[in-house]
Amino acid sequence: MSGSCCATGPGQDFASGTNGMPTRSDAEVAAIFATHCQPCEHYDPAAQTCTVCGCRVRQSGAALLNKIKMATEHCPVGKW
Repeated sequence: MSGSCCATGPGQDFASGTNGMPTRSDAEVAAIFATHCQPCEHYDPAAQTCTVCGCRVRQSGAALLNKIKMATEHCPVGKW
């Protein structure tokens, strides 16, 4: 799979913000993080980032600081 960060290209979602964009619920974010990200070999817990795409992934937090929260985004290696 591609190592690209965001659906519109690296940094594009952050530059334009997520106002009006679909987001996942806090429960969905927590479940994805616990099931897929936290145990993943590509997760860097110190930086709270995915080492494949470079995006921040966290158990909670606003969409601009957490790729999982953005419903338009997906795992670069297909885990979620």
